[in-house]
Amino acid sequence: MLRASDVRKQLANHLKGTDWTPVGRLGALPLNRALHKEMAPTHLLRGQSVTAVARQIGSDTVLYLTGNGRLAEVHLTWSRQTVANWPSTTFYDTIEDFLAAARSEAHYIAAMELSLSLGAAHPEGTLLCTLCGSDWGQGDFGDTCPLCGGGALARPCPKCGGTCGALWTRAIIDSVDQGEAVWIGACKTNDAVTPHQ
Repeated sequence: MLRASDVRKQLANHLKGTDWTPVGRLGALPLNRALHKEMAPTHLLRGQSVTAVARQIGSDTVLYLTGNGRLAEVHLTWSRQTVANWPSTTFYDTIEDFLAAARSEAHYIAAMELSLSLGAAHPEGTLLCTLCGSDWGQGDFGDTCPLCGGGALARPCPKCGGTCGALWTRAIIDSVDQGEAVWIGACKTNDAVTPHQ
């Protein structure tokens, strides 16, 4: 069975590059109490032993180790809840599953920040998707739009689903001319720099 101290050590080695930080034994105490106070009587974690092991920086989201060895990512509300699914909770079977999700979120946020930075060089409204109207310069994109293609002006590497950490940028004119997203970048697991549609 996993111990909280072991999970904290493993997380400390792997949380670099994310907005998560391990929580020590003393730091876990108020977070454990907060969760127990706000859980509805029918919440999925009610009655389980939980210990905070990490916290998202600048957020009310906490990662708990449960008594059955699973990890539960919980967004604390800081108020007593009566609805079964609040506070919202996402379960991970392994530390690796959680770390993959945390890295994916970090890559998505980095792509959004790069999109906004690139868009700042253009007058507002000049980088509109011609199919769905999303403003790429504002970081918007249509989830199912083929011209948006999964991002605004930047997106996590489409070759590996973002696991390598590379950010690809949109070939704006090529995308519009071809009517589908054209991305330029290199997968860190494959060094070739190629456009990707």
